[in-house]
Amino acid sequence: MIDRGFQPRFSGSVAQRIRRRARAYLSRTRDRRRGTYLPAAGAQTGARYFQPPAPDRLGEWEAVLRDLGENYFAHRFDILGSGWTEVRQDDSSTERLNPSNRAAAAAIRALIDDSYTPIDWHRDIKSGHRWREDVWYRDIRYRDAKLPWELARMHHLAQLALAHALAQAGRPGFRVADIYGREFRNQALDFIAANPPRYGINWCCTMDVAIRAANLLVAHDLFRAAGHDFDVDFERVFWRSMREHGRHIAANLERHGDVRNNHYLANIAGLLFVAAYLPPDQETDSWLAFAARELFAEAGYQFHADGSNFESSTSYHRLSAEMVLYGTALLLALPESRGIAPPPDGIGARLRAMAAFSSDITGPSGRIVQIGDTDSGRFLKLFPTLAEGGDLSEEHLDHTSLIAGISALLGDAAPEHPERALIAALSQGRNLPAGEPVQAIVPTIGGENSLADFLEVWNAAAEANKQVARFPLSETLRPEALVLAAYPDFGLYVFRAPGLYLAVRCGGENAGHPRGHAHNDQLAAELWIGGRRVISDPGSFVYTPEPEARNSYRSVRAHFTPQLGGIEPAALDLGLFALGPPTGAACRYFGPSGFVGCHRAHGAPLWRGIALGTDAIEISDMVESPEHVLVANETILANQPPYSPGYGLQEETD
Repeated sequence: MIDRGFQPRFSGSVAQRIRRRARAYLSRTRDRRRGTYLPAAGAQTGARYFQPPAPDRLGEWEAVLRDLGENYFAHRFDILGSGWTEVRQDDSSTERLNPSNRAAAAAIRALIDDSYTPIDWHRDIKSGHRWREDVWYRDIRYRDAKLPWELARMHHLAQLALAHALAQAGRPGFRVADIYGREFRNQALDFIAANPPRYGINWCCTMDVAIRAANLLVAHDLFRAAGHDFDVDFERVFWRSMREHGRHIAANLERHGDVRNNHYLANIAGLLFVAAYLPPDQETDSWLAFAARELFAEAGYQFHADGSNFESSTSYHRLSAEMVLYGTALLLALPESRGIAPPPDGIGARLRAMAAFSSDITGPSGRIVQIGDTDSGRFLKLFPTLAEGGDLSEEHLDHTSLIAGISALLGDAAPEHPERALIAALSQGRNLPAGEPVQAIVPTIGGENSLADFLEVWNAAAEANKQVARFPLSETLRPEALVLAAYPDFGLYVFRAPGLYLAVRCGGENAGHPRGHAHNDQLAAELWIGGRRVISDPGSFVYTPEPEARNSYRSVRAHFTPQLGGIEPAALDLGLFALGPPTGAACRYFGPSGFVGCHRAHGAPLWRGIALGTDAIEISDMVESPEHVLVANETILANQPPYSPGYGLQEETD
């Protein structure tokens, strides 16, 4: 028990690190001797918050959930580019586990139905590499474990619960409802038996532990909401595991002094879910108070006033915004007896700005502009949008569910989506005050003097130091139809008009913010004309499994931006999640006439000007140095890697 209120453990001085290592040694020794499952507890019932949307609100998702459910029954999973692959373990013997946990794991496994085929939770289904179950979590050395972590986040179980609700409602094409509950029960028990607390790859990253806890709790809640009753033996194991997850999160927060990012936010959101569902006591009350306070503190710290995220990634924006959205909705659902104050003033406005950012970065195809890293990460994923092709592959770049969920909390109008009904039910219809809607038209940045200065320098530059690319429009651009959106804190400027979508990356290089997910993309543009993608940011593809590919996608050469012989504006050799110092990129003009920006990474200013004509877009690049020669635009486009619409995925560029 925690008897003075929960406090996070932060990294600090050398002495603190020595003490931490000593504690780790003692903890490792204790876990090897005693085992890590908590003692058996009496039956308990967790709180209830979620309700599945009515079947007639699901539309096309009804068939999607039915078909996904069939894959999950067969233990087929599509994980980060793996394609639909069966994940099974032929030998589920507890002999693989550390000796101190074998008896408890065997007792859990004895509760699983005899007809059930175990899942291999420790294998990378793309590379075939498998991590051992008997290694203490802090002793595991791993290069990349994203695939087993992604599977163990348990996103699929909430989808299975929604399929159960449809089966319970008698919708055609579904199995008998109880079969869905048995599958959830068996998979949860299988995971708990195969992954004793603090052992194996699935306890290494606290972020993934936290996301898993939230998904297990939501899935369990949705099953109960649709009328499924779980047996007492399962409930004992399940709720004990949830407390084990909570204690692990609380003891392993991913915050190092003042340094934190989406991992820490995930820790807070997961701990909030665990504390909200477990019965009130001294321990869970301290977790809840801490998580509620930190959730809103991080919403203000990790999101700019304009709604964009501080990690220079449009995809991590969605991941982190989901944590704030679901955490806020859950706090609104808490009974007054839990003693948590209402959300602070300003959180509604910040959420509305988050949704506006996601809306503005969405191009004509429904996909967002990929700025920075894309790892397809989600907090909860109840209604996955499917990509074209009919193979149940997911569209990872669609932010509609986030926009719809936030609209439910604010009472804003939004396209009909089941996420809206789900969040409205979770928050019990309570709306957050958010002030006036975010305005789409923003004031002009700079002025005619900035344009004149750029033109003066342009005209004086040698021909070898400048070039122009012209892109004819599919229809006449009318000034009154042009909509502008500026996000200077993030470093993104957007132009919209019928037949035109243009996004320009410039700035947002606050040296105090994380740069691990940023790319060498300053002054890059994404351009759509007539609904066709003409220029695009190709995404990320992979992280550590293929270092050369990782650097290829975050290199300046992967982006349509002015380049000087392939010289990187910021160094890439500091590590796969490190980028050299800021380039000094700054927007000098943004308005109805176009855009002007520059950076000084190479010493002499490197400029990009974009002119919006009635019949064409002209992109003009220039370097103020006779010693440098610009790489031809044709070469830049030819050297871009294949477009990657999600982690581990590639497709041909249009």
